[in-house]
Amino acid sequence: MDIKKSFLIKLLSGCLIGVYIPVVIVLCAEGPQYIDSHGLEMLRQIVGSMIYGGIAMGSSVFYEIESWGIVRATSSHYLLTMSSFLVANYVLGWFGTGVVLIITFVCMTVAYIIIWLIQYSTYKRQIREINKELEMLRRK
Repeated sequence: MDIKKSFLIKLLSGCLIGVYIPVVIVLCAEGPQYIDSHGLEMLRQIVGSMIYGGIAMGSSVFYEIESWGIVRATSSHYLLTMSSFLVANYVLGWFGTGVVLIITFVCMTVAYIIIWLIQYSTYKRQIREINKELEMLRRK
């Protein structure tokens, strides 16, 4: 699949996920009556979350650019995702500007690192298995 098509699929996937997150949060925290009484605010949150989700998922296409190394792809994705989070936080008022934002940012960074390490380990194991199979084919 070419990078443009992959980007578009990931962007749309992120936007779809972004639609559901604010709705689920509001339904769990406030209930359906909040949506009825705060329709414009809900629309603002949904659109903002769609944009953020699209950026976060769409930018994962960095990992598909073959000329980029893992460090460049990871740092580019992290910087774009986290700077987009800070902008979304400011515009949409998610966590304010104080200690809660700092704690949230640190937690998101730790989660990012954990997810990255899990994916890296998985891909490394898959590559090892493919190399073993290739070696077996060469010996035949």
